Amino acid sequence: MPALIAPLEAKTVETTGAPPAGAEMDQLATVRIPLKPAQRDVLGVVLAAVAGLLGCLRFPILSQPISLDNQIYYFVAERFASGVPPHVSVFDVKNALAAMLTGGAIWAGRLVGIDDVYAARALSIVFVVATFALSWLAVRSITGNRLAACVAPLSLLPFSEFLAQGVMGSRPKIFLVTFILAGIVAAARRRPALLGLTVAASFLTWQPGILTALPALAVLVRWSAGRKELLAFFTAAALPVVAYECYFLLTGAIGEQIHQSLAIPFVISKPPFPPGWVLSSLLGWDAGLDGRAVVMTITMLWLFAALAIGIFRSLRRRTLAWIDPGTIYVVVGAAAAVGFCFTDYQDFPDRFFVLPFAAVGLGLAVSGIRSVLRLPGGPRPVLMTTTVVLAALLLLATVRVPRYRITLDDQRRAAATVSEWREQGSTVYAVGCLHLLALAHMDNYHRYGFLPYRTRVYIMDDEIRKGRRFGPLDDAPAPDVILWSRLRFNPVFSKVKRNYSEMTRPWPQRQGVSVWLRDE
Repeated sequence: MPALIAPLEAKTVETTGAPPAGAEMDQLATVRIPLKPAQRDVLGVVLAAVAGLLGCLRFPILSQPISLDNQIYYFVAERFASGVPPHVSVFDVKNALAAMLTGGAIWAGRLVGIDDVYAARALSIVFVVATFALSWLAVRSITGNRLAACVAPLSLLPFSEFLAQGVMGSRPKIFLVTFILAGIVAAARRRPALLGLTVAASFLTWQPGILTALPALAVLVRWSAGRKELLAFFTAAALPVVAYECYFLLTGAIGEQIHQSLAIPFVISKPPFPPGWVLSSLLGWDAGLDGRAVVMTITMLWLFAALAIGIFRSLRRRTLAWIDPGTIYVVVGAAAAVGFCFTDYQDFPDRFFVLPFAAVGLGLAVSGIRSVLRLPGGPRPVLMTTTVVLAALLLLATVRVPRYRITLDDQRRAAATVSEWREQGSTVYAVGCLHLLALAHMDNYHRYGFLPYRTRVYIMDDEIRKGRRFGPLDDAPAPDVILWSRLRFNPVFSKVKRNYSEMTRPWPQRQGVSVWLRDE
């Protein structure tokens, strides 16, 4: 472990030992004991991980409900653990590595009697903790400065939504942040195989993660990588993708996987949001000048200044040799991530794409300021540790924990009602609230939801397209029960619901779910 974290640096201290036999009692024996700074690096990584864990513990892990898109991702993961491939269980345009990893955790949890939701959350929290640890290690690997390294994990604590989503489980972009930070460490420590692996993992988690290939290739140029390093990089990048596609090929789902995750995203375009709103949300100004806004604003200004200076000096010198590879990865990666956000942005979850670069960038900025001002080296380990711990506790106290109107147990009771309908022989079709089916260990009536017509024209057959009808309800008997949440009624459903009556019971309305029963 120490060898992985930092090279050993031989340092010594003097200590007083017992006098040798026969010597006078007041004689002091000086013994030189080597200290390994790598052990202090282990301490830094551990403290960063503990800060991440404490941040997660600020949230109600056992009772927090499953909300937002996590409801869909959890359903995909639970179905995968039960043997149903992603994209077959539900239509989803995102790559499914995060759901498959979560499904693997659920499957393993079942072997030892761990609840599915808690198994999924345990894996997600492990990734959050790893994010904090890797952010410390990334800055330490680039700058060699431990105090600057402590800034990176501390800067993550103000992002309460990141911690909340990590605790809730199943959110792909939580996994993406960890993979990006592992890529930064790989770039700084010249690990081409790990670098290639992180590019593949980022892409298989979320398609825009392929943009991490840009800083990775820049790092390879900076390394002047030889054949062995290039082979290691491209082999490590290719093998996970090949294994991923082979899984869908062997399960007979390759057509759905390619169509949904590769074809559909290229033919469905979303109108861009106003650049001013994107910038405000990306930097956290939409919520006032809080810790998020400070972290994002300072680091984005520093990173883009570094990008401009780096390009100018590199063109003058005609070489990248003067820039640390880790810094190249951070600066180029941040530019690619921010550029993507201006083309496709959906509020705070997409900010997670920029978050790892912001955290490491702030640590690099602190190290740069110390170098420019020629400040003395970092404080002694005890003082530094005490200062960091106090700062972490202060930031932990400011973590905003949202108040939920319902709990996980409320959702479990709702799922029990859904199970009763199944036992009575009723077919259930869920739109938006797929977590209720996952908690009941049920498949959905059909993998396609009540999608907007613009999307349906790409996934339904020609006759359905011409008639502008909702495919599943034309091709098969209508489901007995429809559960609807989070999405507006569109014209297609307004026609369907004429054959249904809305059930009025307390739990659906309290959970934001409308229940429609088919008229006899």
